[in-house]
Amino acid sequence: IVGGTVEYAGYLDFHGNCVLIHDENGHYWLYDHLDSIAAVPGKAESGALLGHTGMTGSVTEQTWSLRIG
Repeated sequence: IVGGTVEYAGYLDFHGNCVLIHDENGHYWLYDHLDSIAAVPGKAESGALLGHTGMTGSVTEQTWSLRIG
């Protein structure tokens, strides 16, 4: 990841275990359906481990999302 702030690290019904990052460039990244979460809310350095891939929540494949702004 690019450095930024972990805004949320937890479970959401549809997304399963997920981590939401607000990066230094102003973008939001959602990593969802993780098997386990390693991140905690707060500052995240570039290259930090966020979690481990998995299939939690309502899922057919591993996904991530980018939202600009």
